[in-house]
Amino acid sequence: MTETREEAKLRPFLEAVAESRARMNPRGSRPDPSALLVALRSGPLEDLYLLSACFANLDLLPAGKGEVPDRILRALTDLSPGATEGARSDSLSRSRMSVDDLSLNELRDAADRSVTAAAAVESGVFRGLHGAEEGLTPSELAARLDADPRAVGILLPPLVRLGLLWQEGDRFALTEESRRTLGDPESPEYAGGGMGLWLHNLRAWTRLPDAVATGRPPEEIQSQASEDEDGRAAIARFMAGMAAAPAERVERTVDLVLERAGEPRTLLDVGGGPGHYARAFAERGLRATVLDRPEVIDFVREEYGLADDERIDTVGADFLENPLPGSFDIALVNNVTHMLSPEQSRVLLRKVRGSLEGDGLIVIGDFVRGRSERADWFALIMLLRTEGGNTYTEADYAAWLEETGFGEMEVVDVEPDRQLVMARTV
Repeated sequence: MTETREEAKLRPFLEAVAESRARMNPRGSRPDPSALLVALRSGPLEDLYLLSACFANLDLLPAGKGEVPDRILRALTDLSPGATEGARSDSLSRSRMSVDDLSLNELRDAADRSVTAAAAVESGVFRGLHGAEEGLTPSELAARLDADPRAVGILLPPLVRLGLLWQEGDRFALTEESRRTLGDPESPEYAGGGMGLWLHNLRAWTRLPDAVATGRPPEEIQSQASEDEDGRAAIARFMAGMAAAPAERVERTVDLVLERAGEPRTLLDVGGGPGHYARAFAERGLRATVLDRPEVIDFVREEYGLADDERIDTVGADFLENPLPGSFDIALVNNVTHMLSPEQSRVLLRKVRGSLEGDGLIVIGDFVRGRSERADWFALIMLLRTEGGNTYTEADYAAWLEETGFGEMEVVDVEPDRQLVMARTV
C-alpha cells in the first residue's frame, strides 16, 4: 500500500497505537499498523476511541481523521518514547474537528460510543469487574450488579469493541488501563466520577431547541432543577463531577499559581466544592478556606472528609448574597464564572477584591472563549442550565477585573482547553 505524505507522518503514531493495543489486551494479537492505516482511510479509527477513553481520562470526544490530540500524544510518549514526534506537527495543524472530518453518520456513531461507555460506568460495570482477574460471565456480573443478565450480555461486547474490556470465551475482564481509569475508584487515574454529571447534562441537550427559542433553560429542566436543587443526590452528582478533575490538572494549577504568588500563606477557594484544589494548596503549606453553599458544605465535610482536615476551614454561604470571609493572599474562583451573567461576575469579583489583602492574587479558572475550543460547546450547557451563564473572552475578564479593582491580568493555559485568568489587586 502506497502511503501519502500525510499518512507517512502518522506511521509512528499507528505503530504506537498497535503497541498500546497489544499491551492492553495481552491475550490478543498485535494489530498490523498497515491495517490500522486502511481503517483510518475508510472511516474513524476505532483505536482512537480506545485511546481517548483509556488514556485521556475518558475524554470521550473522538479524534477526527488524522488528528492526534496532544493529550493522546502525551500518553503515547509514555508507551513508546520518541515514537510520536512525527505526528505532533500534524496534530497541531488539525486541532479543529469539523463535519468535513467526520460525516454526520460518524458523529452519530461517536455519540453512541460515548453514551455507551458513560452509561457502563454509571451502571457499575467497570467497578463490578474490578478484582475479577479471570473475568466474569454476563450472568456473574449481573448478579454482582443486581442487574438483568440479558441486558448485561448485550452491553459488554460494545465495550470490548471500544477497547475498554477484553473477552475470552464467555468471560469479560478489564484491560489494565480501564482498571486504573474506570474500575478502581482509589486509583489516582480514576476518571469515572464525572460520568453521572455528564449523562445528566446530556439529557438537557435534547431540549436545546427549546432553549434556542426562548433564551432560557427549558421549563422541563427548570422543574427538574427545582426538585433537585437541595437534594443530596443532585449535590453528590455535581461534587463527583468536580472531584473527577485529573490530579495532573490540579497540580499544574497549583504550580502556575504559586509561581506568581510570592510567599502566600492563605487561600480562599470560592465555590470549592469537594476541596480537591484546597487540599492541593494545603499540601504546599497554605491555610485554605473552602466557601460554598451551606448544603454543599454540609455534604462535603462528611463525604469528602473536609471536617477532618485541620489545614482546611469551611464556610457555608452564597457568594453572591453573603459577604466573603477574612483576608486572604489568594482567591481561587474555579469553574464559577461560566455559571454567572456578566453583572453577577462583576458582583462576585468586587467581593473577592474585598477579601484579598495587600498584593493579593485572584485566580479565575474557566474555559476562555477564543482560547479554549471547549468554551463554545460548554456555553451551550450554560444556556440549558442557567439563567445568565456563558463562557467569556479575555476582553470580558479584562474589563471586569479593571472595573472591580484588579490589574496586571495574565491568562495562562492549564490545558489546551482550560485557562487561568490571574490578576493582582490595585
